[in-house]
Amino acid sequence: MSPHIVYFNCMSNSKKFTIGILGAGQLALYLLESFLKEKQNDESIVVFYQNVDDPVYVFHKKYCKRLPTEEKKLIESLNECQTVLLENEFIPYETLKKCQTQFVPEIESYKNFYGKVSQRLFYQKLGLNSPNFKIIYDIAELENISFFPVILKKDLFSYDGKGNREANNFYELHQYSAELGLPLLVEEKLSIHREFALGILISPEIFYPFKIFETIQKNHICHLVLGPITDRSVEEKINIEIEKLKKFPFSGFYTFEFFELQDGRIIINEGAARPHNSQHITMNLFNHSQFDLIIKMALKRPISPLECKAREGAMINLLGKKNTQNPVLSLPNMNQLNYQVYLYGKKDGKIGRKLGHINFLNNDMDSSKFINAVDAIYEGYEL
Repeated sequence: MSPHIVYFNCMSNSKKFTIGILGAGQLALYLLESFLKEKQNDESIVVFYQNVDDPVYVFHKKYCKRLPTEEKKLIESLNECQTVLLENEFIPYETLKKCQTQFVPEIESYKNFYGKVSQRLFYQKLGLNSPNFKIIYDIAELENISFFPVILKKDLFSYDGKGNREANNFYELHQYSAELGLPLLVEEKLSIHREFALGILISPEIFYPFKIFETIQKNHICHLVLGPITDRSVEEKINIEIEKLKKFPFSGFYTFEFFELQDGRIIINEGAARPHNSQHITMNLFNHSQFDLIIKMALKRPISPLECKAREGAMINLLGKKNTQNPVLSLPNMNQLNYQVYLYGKKDGKIGRKLGHINFLNNDMDSSKFINAVDAIYEGYEL
């Protein structure tokens, strides 16, 4: 249910208000652009970047500041901001908790999402439906695995299929464990029918969910997002799991991924305490995007009820299809579709690298025809 207009409690009396964004990738790019739409004269922003290929640096260099590598200097830089937005999980929780500034998400919430191990234990504590799993802290514990096949997940910096392995026997289990390192999350391989994602803005004042979307994966990378879903049975089951999350005092924007198994059960897969690739569709489908909501929370702006601009929408990830410098996008004919292209300005094109996305809106076409047309674009573009 969408909220009435909500006003956040102010957390700072400072006349000058500076927002920092920790990370300068495509998520930070759209956070920055949402900020520029909202900013007032006493508000400023700084984006902490690492590489000149970072999208924010490419498009908005004047807002960028080099991310210090020394922990003390990093903390000092972050403390110059009244609020810091987390764009990724690359900075350890142990470092961030030493800062005196405020974070979105709130830092104690972030702790539960920083690693795959802590995240799975967090879901278990709240009683969410989870796969059978074991946590391996010592190589000798691998002998206690009693179920195969399994999915091995590296604890930190594991995303888009990187840091995941499938093992079907003890030989592969030991081989891949040595590659990924410890601690390691070992989960049963599930018989998955469909996958879904839901983004939610949560604070003491508000519980503001987007709609539920289906995500289509290839090689552990999301290539297509469709929705909102119309399957009320799935929606009800996911909402039951979301109700369990309300036991924890979250503050920030979170995206949760769910599996629907072949037997109809809903299992939580993973979550992110930040904007998420699956929610890029919100940039065109709703009156507020995921990035708008995060900026409004950070600036204590009122948030009006969610409004959908079309009957349905879709998003495709534009992944590199070849290894090249300065990749150029070529699209098949899309005259029948309502769409908007977003490119991230990355100069180093690599096979499988996320280089942009396209959002589509549909009010007139038959849904199956719309989905087929969007999927044809995914198969037919060159980049």
